[in-house]
Amino acid sequence: MPNDEQPILVATTQDPHVAMHLEEGYTPGSPLFFHVVPIFKEEGDDPGAAVTDQSLRHFIVTGLLSKQPTIVGHTGRVDGDFAPDDGACYLKTGPGATAQRFDTPLGSFVGKPTKSGEMGLVEFECDATNAHEAKQKFVEVASLGLDHLSYIYNVPMVVTTVRVFDPTHQSTYVAFSAPYRGGVVRDYDATLYIEMKSIYAMYREAKNATSEFYRFLCLYKIMEELFGKTRGRLVRRLKAKGMVINTANDLVPHDPYFPPHLKKHVGKTIKWLYDNVLANQFRNAVAHFATDRGTLDVSSPAEIDRYASMGFVADLCVRHLIHTHEQLLVTLHS
Repeated sequence: MPNDEQPILVATTQDPHVAMHLEEGYTPGSPLFFHVVPIFKEEGDDPGAAVTDQSLRHFIVTGLLSKQPTIVGHTGRVDGDFAPDDGACYLKTGPGATAQRFDTPLGSFVGKPTKSGEMGLVEFECDATNAHEAKQKFVEVASLGLDHLSYIYNVPMVVTTVRVFDPTHQSTYVAFSAPYRGGVVRDYDATLYIEMKSIYAMYREAKNATSEFYRFLCLYKIMEELFGKTRGRLVRRLKAKGMVINTANDLVPHDPYFPPHLKKHVGKTIKWLYDNVLANQFRNAVAHFATDRGTLDVSSPAEIDRYASMGFVADLCVRHLIHTHEQLLVTLHS
């Protein structure tokens, strides 16, 4: 289900595992989460309480570590039952230790080792009113410690999957991004104009990016180019041939998984969004680090979510603009 929306029942099972066809029905890259809720046989048990309960209670949040960044959407699996041996890290816990405690000014978390002694996961406990809030607290605390460890030991510190366990309801929450769909490459007969070389290269860079901030910046730069020199050159060539350009349909497209708090922008012109929202509220901070409002904290869960949501919207807009530019090139060369 998408974040911030009403939950949708996607499957039930009596086994500990369930097969989900994530490549079907979801927009690639859209933020989703699974909330796995047990149904007990006791009379009066309400399985929906795990989702609707907003009382303050205890949560256990676990982050799986990896030596390599994972590309968003490149896996069709969402594993919520991972253990330390499923993870990997360049750092090891002390000899014979079953856990390593890390204390930060915002709280404490522990690292748990694999059989070889590498830290395989980090675990954090807190009180919160829901699983999403617990996840946000985990990111705030664990990121502070992992950021520092990355600097001290000169290594990447990557968290690939976050699991939130609610002991009160025995439910498990796993956040992830919808995977990309596979395709079959047949005869490669697509028209490829050399004028688009840098645009395609930057789009691929965005898709390969492992940072929400860098992904957004790549998409922004594509829009900057298509609204600037690249589009300008094409318009002049079209006008020289007596052709009229109509960009009235360059509107922010609708998508079923459009972030709810950004739906107010659907139907506005992409140029308006670019000028009035993306530039001042997002691009300046990620490009210059320090802004009038302060320094951008790329480990802040709020900022990560903010850029992930706007990055999803920017991707939709960029794909529309690229398609429009391709069609104009077809018109020019026809």
